[in-house]
Amino acid sequence: MPYAEVNGTKLYYRIEGEANKLPILIMHGGLGLDHTYLIESMKELSEKYKVIYFDFREHGLSKHTDEFTFTFEQLADDADALREFLGIEKWVVLGHSAGGWIAQYYARKYHNNLLKLILSHTSSEKPGNYVEEMNTLITKGDERNAHYYELNKDILND
Repeated sequence: MPYAEVNGTKLYYRIEGEANKLPILIMHGGLGLDHTYLIESMKELSEKYKVIYFDFREHGLSKHTDEFTFTFEQLADDADALREFLGIEKWVVLGHSAGGWIAQYYARKYHNNLLKLILSHTSSEKPGNYVEEMNTLITKGDERNAHYYELNKDILND
């Protein structure tokens, strides 16, 4: 399995399509999900483009630790480090669901490395009930999501 060792972690990635085609990075959604749920729906893209799937740190086949310390910024930094690792100058980034929030953060920070931004089933703003949902998880004792919320609350609440 291919891994990129970047930013102190190991990211699992998968490439489909021809190497000389326009690269598209796929950012999966959800906390705890991985890239696999998107493969079937993105299959046609790999006929025309170089499609790059990866699992965020602490997700799927990427490295897991006992700590849950990543932020939106860290996930965006990891994506750009993956771009460098793969030797890609610029690429298209497609963010699905919560991956769309990371994709937007990436676009703001790394706009010089971006050809286009595609957002799918996401929002340009955080859903109004996201903070409420995180507070509910905190009160139910979901420590991993609570910790994630604490790390990102400045972004989530602005």
